[in-house]
Formats: sequence, C-alpha cells, structure tokens
Amino acid sequence: MLRMAWTYEQLAVALDASDLWRDVDDETRKAARTQVAHGEYLFNLDLLDSYVVSADGEDLAEGGVEEFLSELSPLVAREGVDLQVQRLLDPYADIPADRYVVEINEEPCLIWTREDAVYEDLWGQATLRPLARVNELLAAAGSRRRMFTLYGGGNEGLAYLLHPDVIAIVRASGLIDQRDTPTLATAD
Repeated sequence: MLRMAWTYEQLAVALDASDLWRDVDDETRKAARTQVAHGEYLFNLDLLDSYVVSADGEDLAEGGVEEFLSELSPLVAREGVDLQVQRLLDPYADIPADRYVVEINEEPCLIWTREDAVYEDLWGQATLRPLARVNELLAAAGSRRRMFTLYGGGNEGLAYLLHPDVIAIVRASGLIDQRDTPTLATAD
C-alpha cells in the first residue's frame, strides 16, 4: 500500500485535533497551528515553553539530577504528580560513593554507577533513568502525558511533557526527521 505524503497543513490539522494545545487559548492555538502549517519546527514553538525543561546530560551526570527534577516539578504537578527528591548516594561527597542514587517519591533511582562510567553512556543514563521514574509516577497519577527527550544525553538535551499521540502524529507525518523528534524516556 502506497503511503501518501503529508503536508504541513495536514500536520497542523492533526495536531490541532490532538492533546497538544489543550491548555492554551484559541488565539494562541490558531497562531501555533498557522506556524506549523507554514513549516515551522513544532518543538521550537513558544507555546511549548511551558512543557519543556533543559536536560543537559553532562550537568545531570555531574550531580544535577535534583535541580533538574526541581525545575521539572511544576510541569508534572499539573498532571497530579508531586515530585519529592532527595540524594541518597553521592559520588561527589567528601567520602565519595561508587554510585549516584536519588530517591524520587520514596523510591531509589539509580542514576549511574562507576561501572556505567566505563561501559555505558553516562550522560544518557543520567537523563533517562530519572525521567523513566517520572513517567511511572505520571502513569500512576492517571495522566496520559509522558516525559520525552530530545537530544537526550547531550549538552543540548531537552525534556518535554507531551501526550504520546503528539509524537505519533509527528512520526506518521514523516515531515520531521526522527533525530529531531522527541522520544519516550525509558530506562531501557
């Protein structure tokens, strides 16, 4: 079966019918729809500013997870999640631990171990592991939105709170390159 190519107008219409703009007024929604219809990159739109937080992988790996989750807290609070974060094991303490572990809502979350530093993508793990835990909390709260990463594990990493249908629509359109489309944050 031959798949028809989408236009940016079709992408804008599909996004308009999705959950993406549920929290904005009609004027803002119409402006965003027009921008997408004219080919502007969806994930740079001003209306998404209240759904995105910087997720610099290097900063996260170097002890910044608590600050990052603190910045993320107001986003997920709108979805019924009250983030409580505490550092449990600190590789940067005077007596360093061999792992970086934070507690997120009373559950330990391994950020990385010294072994990860040798064999794994430390920055990527420090980005994905806490966001995967936040996604579990969002699901438990009954939210349909999840945390997605764009350029996860890099210095320009971003974390978006979006409905999965938005990403499915963007992928189905074929108009935005895979590498420029956020991916679901999972621990795998």
